This record gives sequence, structure tokens and C-alpha cells, in this order.
Amino acid sequence: MNSYEKEIDRQNDAEYSRNLKKLMGPLLVASAAILLGSSTFIKTYYPLHWIPPWTQIWIRYLIATITLGMVHSFSKHPVNKEPATIAIAETPENPASFERFSSIKLFGIAFTGYFISSGGIILGQKPANEPTATLLLSSFPMLFMFFLGIFVERESLSFRKLFSVLVTLSGIGILILKDGTLFPFINATTWYADSWLLISAFFWAFQAVLIKQEAKTYSTLYLTLSACGIATLLITPLMIIELWKLGKLLTIWQLILNDFHIDLSFLYLGIVVTAAAFYMWNRGIELMDLSKAAVLYTLYPLTSQVLQAVFVTKDIGMSFEVGAAILLLGMYWMIRQEDASEQNI
Repeated sequence: MNSYEKEIDRQNDAEYSRNLKKLMGPLLVASAAILLGSSTFIKTYYPLHWIPPWTQIWIRYLIATITLGMVHSFSKHPVNKEPATIAIAETPENPASFERFSSIKLFGIAFTGYFISSGGIILGQKPANEPTATLLLSSFPMLFMFFLGIFVERESLSFRKLFSVLVTLSGIGILILKDGTLFPFINATTWYADSWLLISAFFWAFQAVLIKQEAKTYSTLYLTLSACGIATLLITPLMIIELWKLGKLLTIWQLILNDFHIDLSFLYLGIVVTAAAFYMWNRGIELMDLSKAAVLYTLYPLTSQVLQAVFVTKDIGMSFEVGAAILLLGMYWMIRQEDASEQNI
């Protein structure tokens, strides 16, 4: 093989690698959103309402941390990215200062995305009505991620992206607001709960920005493991206080250990919905633009609504089908191959 043929093979390999990354990013983010959406169905369909909310999250994160720790240990996966993958311009003049700053951002991922965001859902989901909660937790993370990607990560903004967001929002509205109520979250009696849901949505989007930045330094597996471990430690005091106030510090654990269905539910939530989904989400965020990943996040409520409709309410009407179709159209329009002639705003 002469030098010309070797160069052609190298270029073909590089093109294949780029195309694979373009495909893997959306695929991973979409898979993560679907798995996260299944968690709502699991918690509704199986008797997890006996378990207080902070305790549920603590068990999930503990199982996820153990799972990711085992995978990291057995795979001998590196903590940091290879030096060749880090741009020279990003190499710090003071490595010790850089490490401290990276550690703060790593803590920020756990604190904002896994602790504050989860706490906001706990404080807001029960007081708010179901359509309101679903609408806020689906549309606002998408909007926050989209605009953070544009203004913080300096991603390109095109008319196609704006149109995709508007189409997706329309699909969410039709899918969720089956009774035709417009803006159900404008309600003086639930403003406190709605505020917490908005806080949860914002911090989930904000942690995506931190993930995008930290993925340049740490491997995705180590990043996910560290964030889950830190979040578990942060939630531990709240879990103990919660069980202590309810007087169920021992009875809850007896219930969990003696109920096979609850054990299976927590294993699924911890291993699949938390460890696997968070890893895929973090890896997908690393490989694609935040503004595009934002639209794919709406598969979360779509999956939840589909599972609820099929297995619980048995209610799949015309508005459900039309909303889902419009939502998927918006996603396709966002992630389709960009046109070279497409103009940015």
C-alpha cells in the first residue's frame, strides 16, 4: 500500500469516526431520556409510595454509585482524558489551581443536577397538579438547556433550531394538556410548588453546561461515578432526618428488605435509570450540542406519558397521538443533517 492509499484510508477512518460521533450523541441522549421517563412509571406502578422521597433518591444513588464503582474498578477506566484529547489552549499554567477548579465544578454537577434538581422535584411535584408538573419538568429544562447552549457555550443559532423548539413545545402542550387548559401553571394556590419545579428545571439544565465543560478533563465514567457518590453523601443527612421525623428509621428498611417487588424496583431505578441513564446522558452531552440535546430531553415526558397511558390509565386519545407525532417531528427537525447553506441568526 503506497502513501496515497494510506492517506485515503486515514481520511476515511476520520470521516467514519466523525459520523459515528454525530450518531452516538443523539442516540445516547435519547436513550437516557427514555430510561429517565420510565422511572415515573416504575414509582407509580409499584408500591414505592410507602418509601419517603429522600430515602428513595438516596437508595437509587447508593446503588448507582456502587454499580459505577464496580464498573470503574473492573474496567480500569482512566480518570482523566488522554492528554492528546485536551486542547493545548486549555492546558493550565497552574495545574494545582486547575485541579481545584475542576473539583469545584465536579461538585457543582452533583450539587445542582443530582441534589438541588431532585430536591426541587420532591418539594414541587406533590403540591402541583399533574399536568402542571409534567409541563414544567418537560418544557422548561428544554428551554433552559437550549438558551444556555446558545449563550454560554456559544453554539450556533439558526431558524431551523428555533422552529424545532417551537414545534416541540407545541407537541408537549398537545400531549399533556388534554383538557385544553392553557397555561395551567398560572395558579395562585400552587405557585410555591411551581417555583420549585422551575428551580429543578433550571439546575438540571445548568448541570448539563458543567458536564460539557468537565467532560474535556475527566472521563465520562469517572465524572458520573463522582457526581453520584457526592450526591449520595449530600442526601444522607436529609434521608436520616426524614425517617427519624416519620418514626420509621427501622420499619422502612424492614419493608424494603422483605418486599421482593420493591427490591427489584430499586435495582432497576438504581442500575438502569440512574447509573446507566446518567452515564449515557453525560456521554451524549459531551458528544453533541446542548441546544440539540435539549429537544431530545422531551422524550422523558413522552415516555412517561406513554407508559402511564398503556399500563395505568389505558387512555390514548387523538390529542395524545397528535402531540406525540408533533413532538417527534420537532426532534427530527433538530437533529437532521445540517444544510451547508443554512444561515445562522
